[in-house]
Amino acid sequence: MNDVKVNIPKTNGEANFVDLDLFLTSLIPLRVYLLFRYFSFYSSWADDRAEKICNECSTLGGISFAIKAELKERPFTMVGVLMILSIMIFGYALRNVEVAFMQNRPENKFQDWTYEWNGFWCIIITILTVGYGDFYPQTHVGRIIAVVACLWGTFLISLIVLSLNISVEFTSQESKSYDELKKGEMLFELKKKAIQTLRYSIRLKNYQNMEDVTEEVDKIKYIKTIDQLKKNLSEFRTARKFFISKEHEVSALNILYRIHENVSVEMEDIIMTANDQVNSLLQCLELSQTIQEEIKEYTNKLDTMTKTLEESIPSETT
Repeated sequence: MNDVKVNIPKTNGEANFVDLDLFLTSLIPLRVYLLFRYFSFYSSWADDRAEKICNECSTLGGISFAIKAELKERPFTMVGVLMILSIMIFGYALRNVEVAFMQNRPENKFQDWTYEWNGFWCIIITILTVGYGDFYPQTHVGRIIAVVACLWGTFLISLIVLSLNISVEFTSQESKSYDELKKGEMLFELKKKAIQTLRYSIRLKNYQNMEDVTEEVDKIKYIKTIDQLKKNLSEFRTARKFFISKEHEVSALNILYRIHENVSVEMEDIIMTANDQVNSLLQCLELSQTIQEEIKEYTNKLDTMTKTLEESIPSETT
C-alpha cells in the first residue's frame, strides 16, 4: 500500500498527501481494548459469582463494575497503569500522524517526530497541562489526538487527587487516636499557660510587697509584669474555654462507637445470661428424665411384686 496516498491537510489548509500505511499505523493502539477483555476474563470482580451478586443487588456488573472495584481496592496501581497506557497509546498515535506530515517538509530539529519518545514527551506535557511548547501537533488529526489526551489527562489527574484523598483519610480508629493525641497536646498547652500565669503572678506579688516603688527601672519592670500577667491570663482563659469545648464536643462517629460498645457489652451480658439459663434448663431436663426413668423402674418393680402377690394368694387358699 505504499502507492496509496491520503490527504492530511496542514493547519493552514494546504493539501498534504502521505502514505496510507503510515497513517493507519496510528490506529494500532486501538487494539488496547483487548486488555479490557482479558481483564474482564481474569478479574474476580467480573466473574459469574460477582455478576450474580450484582443482579441480586439490582445493579449492573461487568467490566465497569470490575474497574470501579479495582479503583476502590488499589487506586494508585490502577491510576499508574492507566497513566502509562495513555501515554503510550496517545504518544504512539500522535507521533505516527506527525511523522507522516514531516515527509513533505524540510527536517526540523525542534520538531523531530522520527523518535517515538518525542511523541510520548508531547503527550506527557499535554496530560499534565504543562505545555512547554517544544513539541506540538501541526496537523488537524494530531490536534484532535492532543485535545482528547488533554481531556483524558484531566480525568486521570482527578483520579490521582481522589486516590490521595482516600489514602490520607482517617479510619474510625485512627480518628479516635488523633483526637486523643490532640486532647493531650491541648492539655499540655493549658498547663503551660497556667504555669506562665502563676509565674507572673508571683513576680507581681513580690513587687506589691515592696513598700514603695520609686526607682524608674523598678516601675518599668512593674508595668511590664502587669502587662505580661494580663496577656498570659487572657491566653489561659482562651485555652481553657477551648479545651472545655473540645472536651464536651463529641463527633457522630464517637457517639456511634460508644453506642456500639454499650450495645455490644449488653448483648454479651444477655447472651451469657441466656446461656446460663439454657444450661440450667438442660440440667433440669436431664434430672427430670432421670427421675422419670427411676419412677418407671419402681413402677415396673411394683407391678412385678403385685403380680407375684396375686399369684401367691389363691395358691394359699387352695
